[in-house]
Amino acid sequence: MSEHLVIRLHPGTEDAVSWLVVTAQGRRLGEPARGPLEQAAALAAGRRVTVLLPGTEVLLCDTRLPVRSPAKLLRALPFSLEEHLAEEIDSLHFAAGRPDREGRLRAAVISRDALAAVMDRLRAAGLQPDAIQADTEALTANPGSLTLLVDDSRVYLTPPEGPARVLDGPGLRDALALAGEPSPGRHLLVYGDAAQETVLAAECAALREEGFEVDLHLHDDGGLSRMALGAIAGPAVNLLQGPFAVRRSRAALWGPWRIAASLLLAFALITLVGKAVEYQRLGSELRAIDAAIDESFRRSFGDIPIADYQAQARQQLARLRGGPGGEELLLGLDALSSGLAQTGGTTRVLALSYRRGTLDLRVRSPDVATLDRLQRELVEAGVGRAEIQAANPVDGGVEGRLQLRMGGGA
Repeated sequence: MSEHLVIRLHPGTEDAVSWLVVTAQGRRLGEPARGPLEQAAALAAGRRVTVLLPGTEVLLCDTRLPVRSPAKLLRALPFSLEEHLAEEIDSLHFAAGRPDREGRLRAAVISRDALAAVMDRLRAAGLQPDAIQADTEALTANPGSLTLLVDDSRVYLTPPEGPARVLDGPGLRDALALAGEPSPGRHLLVYGDAAQETVLAAECAALREEGFEVDLHLHDDGGLSRMALGAIAGPAVNLLQGPFAVRRSRAALWGPWRIAASLLLAFALITLVGKAVEYQRLGSELRAIDAAIDESFRRSFGDIPIADYQAQARQQLARLRGGPGGEELLLGLDALSSGLAQTGGTTRVLALSYRRGTLDLRVRSPDVATLDRLQRELVEAGVGRAEIQAANPVDGGVEGRLQLRMGGGA
């Protein structure tokens, strides 16, 4: 999806959330807003929905596991973190990020009941989120700098490497000490609400006096703009895994493909109809060809029962060849074909008859010389004696009568 709806849930507040719509490239579409969850849900259609949970409710830690299968990771994760947890693992929900080549990965742990309550709240508002993550992970790291975001009484710390943390209550200096961050010399990027400018400016001045390099940036949306950009850009751990994994309905899964499937079905139907029409046309042509063959067969061999055109035609030709003069007729026709070819195709046979070894021809030639040439070609073929019996001038040439008496002819 090209647009994202980022919704942030605030700790201890059940009746209000904050939200912002951004593009996949990080451009804000409108201003950050705050109000009932149902109001934010009205903007979810056609957008990827990411919900940010208070970081104080989610434990983030890095670990290493020698498995890469997502299912095996989720089964092994509770036991690899058990010694670091104060609660029973059966009451907790575990989620894992993508492991690197050496098996290192980011893990997120939250109370199973707390996450179930969040899901019930979202469903009641008509929301089915695509991702739920700790707002701590929505703060992107800056190489070489420790990033701090002050949000009311909470301080978020994001080191250049490693998991982010959130502390509730202390000021900036105490937060650094509790987080075990090094003393003076570290570069700090501090983000805070403009309403707290006086307090933050004083704290940053005190840190500079201790030797820290401090850059202070003020905002007026509780840091939501920065968190929204980090939520769509960073590889955060999605808590919707295992029993909380997103399970879309078939209708939802097929929704984006409905138009393409309809077009494919329409194309298939049009293709089938076209093939059916083509089949009918070819069938009609085949029937016409069969009728023409039937007529030609009966004209050539008489009105006899027809079962197999090819077999019966071969039988009839064999009978003709085997009959009196059959072989001589074929030799005569072959000689005539060669003779006509020698005239350059200028001579045309008008009529032909064969009886008792004699082939009578009526032809039309362009001139007498061509007619003589045809007669000589028939003689040179060696199949019998050829004579011109008549040559009469006609329009466009000469009409002649030739007689070819083959060996044994009368």
